[in-house]
Amino acid sequence: MKKVATIILLFCLISTPLWLLSQKKCKVLLPAISETYVGKCKKGLANGKGIATGADTYDGRFRQGLPNGIGTYTWSTGEEYIGEWDFGKRQGSGIYKFKYNGKD
Repeated sequence: MKKVATIILLFCLISTPLWLLSQKKCKVLLPAISETYVGKCKKGLANGKGIATGADTYDGRFRQGLPNGIGTYTWSTGEEYIGEWDFGKRQGSGIYKFKYNGKD
């Protein structure tokens, strides 16, 4: 019995690090927001609800690693677009906020 328990323990100790190494980081394909990502993932790409940050920030839906659906993109300059996205590009109607003479 001790021999079986030892074999199972060794198997778990060996396979766990291999399993952790096989887990891939979820990628965002827009360079300006690809530094960190927290959210859902599918096949190694951001997919579903998530937040991606880099020089800029995007909070919303992703598909195949790109903003897709409803989301908020905030540029490092403070400008912001809230609306629809289609594979990384603004699509449809939305709200674009920017400062003019120091005011929103």
